[in-house]
Amino acid sequence: MGLDEVVIIIIASLLLIFVWHRRCYSLMEIVCWLLIMLPVLFFSVCGVTEVVTADETTYEAAFTDLRDIDNDILRQDTMYEYRFTQMTIGAVFSLMPRGVREQLGWRHTWQIYKTCHYFLMFILCLLTACVWSKWILVDREGRVRRITENAVMIVLLGLPLSCLMLKVVNYDSGSTYPAVLGLSLVWAAYCSKKNWMAYIGTLVTGLGVMDKWTALPYWCISVVLFAFIVSLDGGKMAVKLLRSVGIVVVSYLSALGLSVIYLGYAYIVRGGAEINIGNVTFSFVHAVRAILNHDMSVNASDPAAYNNDSLKYIFMLTLIMVAVSLLLILIWELYIRKGWDLSTSLFRFSCLLIMAGLLGGMIAAYTIPLKIAPWKPIQEGYYASTDAFGSVIYHFGCKTAAGHFVTKLLYIWAVVVCSYPTPILVILIAACLAGLKKKESAKDQLIGGIIMFSSAILLLLYAIAGLPFDAKYYSYSIICIVLCVVYSFYRADVPSWPVKQMAILGIVYLVEMALYVPNVKAFSPLWLVRSNEWKTSIRTGEWAAGEAMLWGEDLAVAGRKIQKIVEREGVDYSEVTIYSNYGREWIDNPGFYIKSTRADEELVFSERTYFSLSKFYLYRKEIPPFIYEVEPIETISFKGEVAVWIYRGDQLADYKEYIK
Repeated sequence: MGLDEVVIIIIASLLLIFVWHRRCYSLMEIVCWLLIMLPVLFFSVCGVTEVVTADETTYEAAFTDLRDIDNDILRQDTMYEYRFTQMTIGAVFSLMPRGVREQLGWRHTWQIYKTCHYFLMFILCLLTACVWSKWILVDREGRVRRITENAVMIVLLGLPLSCLMLKVVNYDSGSTYPAVLGLSLVWAAYCSKKNWMAYIGTLVTGLGVMDKWTALPYWCISVVLFAFIVSLDGGKMAVKLLRSVGIVVVSYLSALGLSVIYLGYAYIVRGGAEINIGNVTFSFVHAVRAILNHDMSVNASDPAAYNNDSLKYIFMLTLIMVAVSLLLILIWELYIRKGWDLSTSLFRFSCLLIMAGLLGGMIAAYTIPLKIAPWKPIQEGYYASTDAFGSVIYHFGCKTAAGHFVTKLLYIWAVVVCSYPTPILVILIAACLAGLKKKESAKDQLIGGIIMFSSAILLLLYAIAGLPFDAKYYSYSIICIVLCVVYSFYRADVPSWPVKQMAILGIVYLVEMALYVPNVKAFSPLWLVRSNEWKTSIRTGEWAAGEAMLWGEDLAVAGRKIQKIVEREGVDYSEVTIYSNYGREWIDNPGFYIKSTRADEELVFSERTYFSLSKFYLYRKEIPPFIYEVEPIETISFKGEVAVWIYRGDQLADYKEYIK
């Protein structure tokens, strides 16, 4: 961990201390909670200003280009995505004097870029925790409330997926954290009877949709909940219908107005970015278009590509949200007339869904591998999967469409389960069991139950839509399920928390997270054990949930290992070349030459070259024989499972044809 990352932890700690002071924590409480939060902050910060993942290099230059930032701050494809986080970060660089930007250099530009992103997300986490503290956790005081409000912060910062989203400048964080904050505001509106907060919640969630169009369901959930909460004020059904229509229309127009404001900002900064109905409405309709047309591609090269059908999809989505709102209101009215308890029924059903998903996911983690064509082709006579991403097709070797779908849903739950540390999984299962056995009313968990239910149902929608099989695509569900469980513990009227058990779970959490430092892409819980043989860690065209696959950060991690070797040998950094088959950038590179194995130039195999070969790319071809025949000088492994092989160039001199 470098000095810059230590500074980030110090600033983050000071922000937490400020919030705790405002909440009237005693000095002893502040010290104790700071000691608890420091490891979480370490996991969320370690590597943030050193590693660069594959996706980050795509957009960094568009927002920090020191040569001509005024013209290049927004590329055409960011007219459709990245409009919240990246444009906010880009504003920081556009306000810098040109001389300062020119003096920064590539390394410091990247460090500022990633630091700005970290604190933007950190502030959203703080705001979410503050909303919970002020409006959701309102009827209990003392130790239980303190633990619960800080548990919310730990979930937002300390889950493995949270660490990834805080460190990687990508639209997954820019969509998830606004969604969680927005839904928390809607929840707070229900608890405080302040409907205006629900409206603000829809706007905040809308920011996340502008960052990533696949986040549209989050916004729809917030709008539907807004309409439902207002309906609880009473009135005839006709009045409730009119209110629902009005709320959906106003929320939609407000979201599109927010989109216009951001595009107007882009127009001013860029000096002529085109604004039309297609890019104004894109984020708020394209998910529906993609599902109905079975096409998730985005034609960013044509500004008018989405003009013709935008109004049609707006009308369609408006009708869907109004219909869902009315359905929810009718169900509520039916339960009231019958004297039933909708809150308790929904909470128990959600617990049942999540319990089934967790158990099915644990089994699937061991038994269901994801197969990727063309490297693992679909056999003749088997179901021709339509789940595609880029140039690859995902399948499971099933003979029928129904079998493929069920297997796919189980694999999605396996991905979700493998993204939870073991203590979190234990708490989730215990909470679901307690919820299923719950006899007393759960009226106070109505909105929490709806959000919990929607989190589980969204995974079904993702399976239907054919989203790629990666935890970052399911981030909303992964985080909200845990937050709802945290709230259920808070509402359980537990007189005291089991300190010994919580301490044991905390230690297990620290051990698991420490095994995956710097906590970027790879994570799997301790209970998931696979082969640690470096000769058997690669299988052509398939991988399993929770398998140690990196995202380009392997170059920085491998670079540190190579640096130690070079220093022991007394060789100057400038004499060494590192070839990588995946990662392209390393911010803290001390002076090595970094090249790609996939570049057109001829590779050099000598004692002064090193090859960092990620399993992520090696699985896309026939397994190279050197994996079996040549032992690497180093590996990047997690719990013994190899993710990257590091070879000295002369070791692979006889295998040149297998490297490209």
